[in-house]
Amino acid sequence: MSKPSEQDPLFPRYLSFLSARYLFRRPSGLAAVLAVTFGVAIILITLSIMGGYIDELERIIQGQESHIIVTGRERAYDVRNLPEVERAIKAFPNVAATSPYIETLAMYRSAQFNPCHLRGIVPETEPLVSAVGRYTLRPAELDLILEKLGVEEEEKDDAEPSALDRRHEPDAIGFIHEVQMAPGRAPLSPEEFASLFGTEKRKEVLLSRNPEVLADLGGRVPPAVVVGIQLLLGREVFLGQVVTLATIAPGGHEPVQRKFVITGAFRSGDFDADKQILYAHVDVLKNMLGLASLETGSRYEGIRVSIKEPSKVQTTRLRIARALEAEHPQLTVMPWNRIPRQRNLLRAVESEKVLIYFLLIVLMAFTCCMVLLMLLLTVIEKTRDMGVLLALGATPGGIVRIFLANGAVLSIAGVGLGLGAGYLFCVFINPIHDWIHAQTGVRLFPAEIYHMDRIPISFRLTDALSSVAPAVILGFLASLAPAVWASRRDPIKAIHYE
Repeated sequence: MSKPSEQDPLFPRYLSFLSARYLFRRPSGLAAVLAVTFGVAIILITLSIMGGYIDELERIIQGQESHIIVTGRERAYDVRNLPEVERAIKAFPNVAATSPYIETLAMYRSAQFNPCHLRGIVPETEPLVSAVGRYTLRPAELDLILEKLGVEEEEKDDAEPSALDRRHEPDAIGFIHEVQMAPGRAPLSPEEFASLFGTEKRKEVLLSRNPEVLADLGGRVPPAVVVGIQLLLGREVFLGQVVTLATIAPGGHEPVQRKFVITGAFRSGDFDADKQILYAHVDVLKNMLGLASLETGSRYEGIRVSIKEPSKVQTTRLRIARALEAEHPQLTVMPWNRIPRQRNLLRAVESEKVLIYFLLIVLMAFTCCMVLLMLLLTVIEKTRDMGVLLALGATPGGIVRIFLANGAVLSIAGVGLGLGAGYLFCVFINPIHDWIHAQTGVRLFPAEIYHMDRIPISFRLTDALSSVAPAVILGFLASLAPAVWASRRDPIKAIHYE
């Protein structure tokens, strides 16, 4: 007598033949594959965009801040005795650099008054604690961008500067991105960045772009300010323009104002930052706000601290906090991702990603219903065949394997096509978005809402597995019910089935 394995192999030839025949002779099989493909692609695209958005948001926030921020616990501009505080911070080996800063809300007047966020920094040390050196454009790069995009640089005396045609904005952002991401491009060194605020650079910009204003100022060169690229693209200001910045000094009621000359531009990728943030020298802003006096000394908003090993940020933060607690109890030390406004934003986006994922699983369940319906129709149509097979000696397990194999083929084919389609769509998502915007004027990813001028994408293994798992599990469950139902049919009744 033959061995049982030879008598009843796991998948006899007749089962393979019937499984392929039932699968490929029905057009509904293609519909089921396309449904699974659509579900897997949608999940992968959504998770990749959300993951990219979170990664890009963290990169932008960390680039504008630093690893650790020391600031007043309860009041603004409460950092005093700066040299002493910096010495205490730099005493720890993991600390790479420190840089004080001042921030205030302000208004700038060009053709009209517009709100902005004025940041006072130390140009020589700021590139050591933040990504401002990577964001800021070199003078030659900025000249190339302005010339390439045809941005008008002449001041409008009696009218508001005309805005850049919004249909060409995606091309503009794409070109600037290519300039910043050029192979071999290094961030601006502290010396290069500081030169944008120097006297020579201010005179050079005024003489080349706005010489008549220099004569009107009596040869006195205003302090420098570096603006976000969106202000130049929108023609709200121009390089070399002298703008008036106004704000309210702490404890005051009357606005204080001062003239600044625009000497450079940066692009961080955060639309709001590139439209509203202006960088000035911290000493200029400190004097403008009245934060320096002989009696109380200079006051600052905070100190940015960069560390050598980011993995030890929490340990370093605790050590700095303990060192400052005795002599400077008014100060608090926090990592960049624990600043309240940043933490709440990141937590909100992460929660939305989880919520959207579970909603997409529901969508995947509906797409897997196509597999269920296709196999149910096959069972109904092939009931007589099932009866004949059972009467000839086929086992119920063999019948189950026919439909499980069909479900597995449909699911695996849909998963493979879905991963490929989702990946290709993500790779070309920004050109697709730009084309839709150019043809219809509709912006599907508004920079004003999402704070980014390009759709971010991040491919992660966990996201791919999260896309595959629902399709495989739900596909198996969808094929299991028809398979069990077919195997339990009475052979005599099935043969007589019409």
